[in-house]
Amino acid sequence: MSPNTCYTLSDAQIKSYHDDGFNVVEELFSPAEVESLRAAESSPEIQTLLAESGIKHKTVHLLELTCRHPTFHALASDPRITSCLKSLLGPDVQLQHSKLATKSVTKGTGAFGWH
Repeated sequence: MSPNTCYTLSDAQIKSYHDDGFNVVEELFSPAEVESLRAAESSPEIQTLLAESGIKHKTVHLLELTCRHPTFHALASDPRITSCLKSLLGPDVQLQHSKLATKSVTKGTGAFGWH
């Protein structure tokens, strides 16, 4: 699917969202696009902030992610994402908050309870 393509959820997908509380849209992004998101998360800008926040010892929620790396800002405003949201919420969609939730790779650290 092209980055400029709008994607409208089907009636079945909308019903599934309302029944289950989530929706999965397969292959919305290409493997190369997913890799660019991984590269952004691995970038020095993001990794430095995570290290400064104590990622080696605890769960870190890096706030304002879309302000910290242009790849995440592009993701939040991608028409493939916003068109899905508009299918569920209507035309007035706004980004109020962005966050990267991470867990330490060290066993026994980074507890993350369900909420």
